[in-house]
Amino acid sequence: MEDEKVSRPMKVLSLSNIANNAYLNAKILRGFGIENDVICHDYYHIMGCFQWEEDCSLVSYVHTPEILRRPGHAIPPAAPPAAFIQGPFILALLYLLSPPTGPRRRLLRRLLSFYARLGRKSQNSPGLLYAALERICQGPLNIISRLMRHIHAARPSARPPAAPAWDKNKILPCGETGQAADKNHAYLWANRDAWWISLLGRVLERYDIIIGYGLDGYLPWCAGQRPYCAFEHGTIRSIPFENTFQGRLCAATYQNADHVFISNCDNVVAAQKLGLKKYSFLPHPINEDIPGWLNPAELRQSLNRLHPADFWIFHPARQHWDEERHPSWEKGNDRLIHGLADAVRAGLDFAAVFVAWGRHVKKSQALLKELGLDDRVIWIDPMPHPLMVEYILATDVTADQFHLGAFGSIAPKALYLKRPVLIHLDGERHRWCLPEMPPMVNVKEPAEIARALERLAGDAAHRERTAESGHQWYMRYHSNAVIGRALLAAFDKIGFRPSGERL
Repeated sequence: MEDEKVSRPMKVLSLSNIANNAYLNAKILRGFGIENDVICHDYYHIMGCFQWEEDCSLVSYVHTPEILRRPGHAIPPAAPPAAFIQGPFILALLYLLSPPTGPRRRLLRRLLSFYARLGRKSQNSPGLLYAALERICQGPLNIISRLMRHIHAARPSARPPAAPAWDKNKILPCGETGQAADKNHAYLWANRDAWWISLLGRVLERYDIIIGYGLDGYLPWCAGQRPYCAFEHGTIRSIPFENTFQGRLCAATYQNADHVFISNCDNVVAAQKLGLKKYSFLPHPINEDIPGWLNPAELRQSLNRLHPADFWIFHPARQHWDEERHPSWEKGNDRLIHGLADAVRAGLDFAAVFVAWGRHVKKSQALLKELGLDDRVIWIDPMPHPLMVEYILATDVTADQFHLGAFGSIAPKALYLKRPVLIHLDGERHRWCLPEMPPMVNVKEPAEIARALERLAGDAAHRERTAESGHQWYMRYHSNAVIGRALLAAFDKIGFRPSGERL
């Protein structure tokens, strides 16, 4: 193909926004001069909303009642960035096809905001929104379909999507799945020959590269749009190997992608098992913007009023531990709790902050009580980025996870903020993508955890050295600048340059 010069910046579209990975990567790419829109469709969990990263306006009480600082009350809600579209999938497509200014876009933005607010009230059942929209429309989106035809004339695409390369014998029928979170994928897949596929194709062709996060890479694949990249955030670890509709669709999504971003180092094993050839490591994006209103010293004083201690541990990881040690969910919180008990028996005086989220919060609380540690642990609600930063800075060490042998976004966030990290890290699974292992405190068993805590608490100089070396490692191998360059390198491999030059 001859070189083609395009007189505009590269345009990237991101689909889905679990854990704000798409939002943060888009923010990084815009810093490199690349236009990037994010469709956060039919997903209203608070950790998928841009406010979770920026302004705390989604939460009212993120601290326990005894901790008086509640910054969420003082922060006005921010308007969604124009490039962040959250709401029903069809409305998001219509929004992107509407003129950039004018009454249509304003109307669609209001409709999207309405459904986003409604969705957050029923965030555990996103499929309800499609059902409600269908009832309102008295049929499967007929009114919106007619609206789309009137507004956009529904003319054939200049580049009609190629026939999707799916195998109906390998993809299970959508009726097999009963999971609420999977119903929208099943609905769209079951109706892939309907009018919406043409609408989707017309949106996708406006972009140079599509990035589907998790399962959402199936959308450009289904529409025949190339190139598309797939971003895994744990979704490749076990889902593609499940004999379900979702599992088979997920496997096909990764196998047909022009490039796959592996964001969890250990998942190279799953990538190889799927037979992927075009993949690269892309660190979990971390929001490096630190609000000026934070006051970790005041928060530390507030914590000390509840439990005076010279050494504070912060454990924000999801509470999930059981006998199965499920590879996609297990955090090994029980190992940390037993390690804390060992540290107490060795004479360590400490207090800890745990975050009350995950399937086994009550189980962890019962174990803490059984071991006589419940009076040393303060439980708080899940918190957005700014407040999590405040807790990391107000405490002495961050304890992450102790089973999987990998890290997600918690550990690098703490390294960036110059706090030591306790974690179990399997070095062999990381050497393929990290030229240097992160200087985290690598522990797994309770006795190891106890000894590490004793040394960190008793040697301030060692604690500071560990924190500083972690920060330097982050800047070399995990920073936003590193992530931006890694994204550009992948785009270059599949034939696109930021200047719009198409190879």
